[in-house]
Amino acid sequence: MPANTLRAATARLALRDYRKLNPTMSSPSYLFVNHEGIIEAAGLIGDENWLALVDQLHADIAEERAA
Repeated sequence: MPANTLRAATARLALRDYRKLNPTMSSPSYLFVNHEGIIEAAGLIGDENWLALVDQLHADIAEERAA
């Protein structure tokens, strides 16, 4: 992956804004934002929602390989 690809998918925030998005100041965390800029999901990597996403992605990959 070219270095600029990841940079284009990241956002730099002022500390005040970062604290609004991550009030527990926890890391590593995730934040999924839809095309309208609305937060769809947020939490700590490894939480229940994150693990459900991982399972879904693994199932999608298995399905693609079987096709």
